[in-house]
Amino acid sequence: MARVAHGPRGLAERADGHPAVARRPVRPDGMKKPAERSAHTEATRDPRQPLSADPASLGSGRFLALYEIGQQLLQQREPAEVLRTIHEAIVRHLQPDRAALLAVAADGSVRPLFTHELDLSAPPEQWPVSWTVIRQVLDGGLAVLASDVRANPQLEDAESIQRFRIRSLMCVPLGVPVGGLAYLDNRSARPFAPADLEFLTAAARYASLLLKSAEDLVRTEEALRLSDERLEMIQGELLRHEIVGAAPSLLRAYDALRRLARGGARVLLRGETGTGKELFARAYAANSPRPGSPYVPVPIPALAPTVAESELFGHVRGSFTEAVRDKKGRLELADRGVLFLDEVGDIEPHLQTKLLRFLDSGELYRVGDTVARRTSRRTWRRGGFAPTCWPASAT
Repeated sequence: MARVAHGPRGLAERADGHPAVARRPVRPDGMKKPAERSAHTEATRDPRQPLSADPASLGSGRFLALYEIGQQLLQQREPAEVLRTIHEAIVRHLQPDRAALLAVAADGSVRPLFTHELDLSAPPEQWPVSWTVIRQVLDGGLAVLASDVRANPQLEDAESIQRFRIRSLMCVPLGVPVGGLAYLDNRSARPFAPADLEFLTAAARYASLLLKSAEDLVRTEEALRLSDERLEMIQGELLRHEIVGAAPSLLRAYDALRRLARGGARVLLRGETGTGKELFARAYAANSPRPGSPYVPVPIPALAPTVAESELFGHVRGSFTEAVRDKKGRLELADRGVLFLDEVGDIEPHLQTKLLRFLDSGELYRVGDTVARRTSRRTWRRGGFAPTCWPASAT
């Protein structure tokens, strides 16, 4: 039994890296005379050479067939169509008694794709094939030729060989790692020859390479379809938040905003005036895990310096002349919600330390109070503190 491994460049070599050994056909057409079936003429093969060191051994008809296969495959897109084209060409040019293209899953399980004169409807262990050879190909990733099983001690007494009266067979992997198999056998006296293995291996290489390309194309088209659907979804969400635009940078920014909102991260939003920062803050609140919770915007420049601290932190009764009752500040009103500090860089310096403590710990003191109050809130900030405070406030 000649065993030939075909590497990624289409060269024949054994798994250990040494040149593989294959039987050279006695006659130019690649067929042995009946009296010579048990003779074994061995020849080493240079792994740097292409599939056949002697192109004439394949014959012009088969080279033309491979060219035609390539032309047909280039016009196909679906993996099933690619495999059907290969299967039909193999049956037409090698004329086996029985043939099958098999798919191999990642767990090693095998299922039929296309068959010729083979009934594979039963469970795989009951298939009328040589499992000895199939397992050998699965385990070693080698293309296998048994031109006459009667002359091969490893196969001659195999139960499947005897039971199904197999006289000659070939099995070639599709790709490395093995993603499929091409299995052929003959029950008649006509043996498969090394030239047949050359043709089958070349066809299998076409199948494996172009099948992978077809599968990649299907995955790419699916990814594009999902991307288009996602784009439409994002644009729909933007319109609901009164944000108009389709620029990639805008879509990326909104996509990042959604992920940050779901994770509850504190965010610093920067941009020129009029670019829609407050709209993004509202969209952040809508995408948070608590979309019905308070959304409290605080326009810092609009706060008079004399009341800024009370507006932000609140006050207790009697803390100053106008404090006739306790009052919650904007920060406390945003408890378990979203707080948007607009132009926070304009805040008075004496309030920066107090606000930083709140942003870091969630604790605040009302004006005139000595008891800390803790809140749970998500904070959006637009602008920045003075440079000396910036590292502590960056998020």
